[in-house]
Amino acid sequence: MEVYVDDILLISPELHTIQDVIKYLKTKFDMTQKKPHCLVGMSMEVKLDESIHIGQQSFVRDLLQKFNMVNCNYINVPMQHLTELVAAVIPVVLLPICHLVGDLLVLAWLKRPDLYIAYALGK
Repeated sequence: MEVYVDDILLISPELHTIQDVIKYLKTKFDMTQKKPHCLVGMSMEVKLDESIHIGQQSFVRDLLQKFNMVNCNYINVPMQHLTELVAAVIPVVLLPICHLVGDLLVLAWLKRPDLYIAYALGK
């Protein structure tokens, strides 16, 4: 039987612990080791000061491409008081609203729970 594991991320305050786990896993499994760059759809970057920057730019970029909104006009949120709204050029029936709302909920709830909580508490 074969099992393919795409990614595993080891985190420990002690580097030797991680090295020991990797050494043990290599005795049991054929594996390769790379620097982390993506985890659960979020990008990861290790900075020079060894801090870790986690972001979801790629998820948002893919979302904008999926709904043909890469070149959309954006505004700051919350909107300015008395902002004039303009009707959409594309008829609403042609927009995949349920998919868009679902993907935005995934972005807010799973990838940015801080935003989701702030929204929920604001109601």
